[in-house]
Amino acid sequence: MNRDFDARFERAVADGRPLVVGRETRIVLSEPFVLAAETSGDFLELAIRRVTLFALILSAIVTVLVLVRAAPRPVIALAAAWFVPAVLARWFAARRRRQLGRTLVDFELSTVVHAPVGRPQRTFSLETSVLHVEESNDGEAPRWLILRPVRGGIVRLGRGTEDDIDRCLYIFRKYRIKIVKLRED
Repeated sequence: MNRDFDARFERAVADGRPLVVGRETRIVLSEPFVLAAETSGDFLELAIRRVTLFALILSAIVTVLVLVRAAPRPVIALAAAWFVPAVLARWFAARRRRQLGRTLVDFELSTVVHAPVGRPQRTFSLETSVLHVEESNDGEAPRWLILRPVRGGIVRLGRGTEDDIDRCLYIFRKYRIKIVKLRED
């Protein structure tokens, strides 16, 4: 089934008209009924992995020094101060990775197929989903386009400028999908 999804996704991207193209985002409309979105979080994930690896190695070294009694016991608090945020950051990165990936929105069948990075794909109804537009903290692409299925979880379709996101919103409005804008000026 995954090969079928990949082939369908590649066909939609090759035949489609780009709506959003960014460093880590690509959203394409393949007429008349399919929207293909691909979002990777490679830059953020790489940064988190490198920083947390450094913190985890340092906390392991300090812990070993305390265990072999080469350092006083209170120094273990320093290791914990590095270890806990590093584990939380990796958890955040894994959670975020489940929200990203490749997505096919089929307006005719009213279905969404989402294939997160390194996880099994899932299918849900578009009719019961809500599209959110959220502010991003990144100056490069200030708005996120997020699809929230009724059963929970979120799918980050991509992020782009206000004009890019408005082009996507036009398509979703055309098919009467509920849209919620958060933190609007």
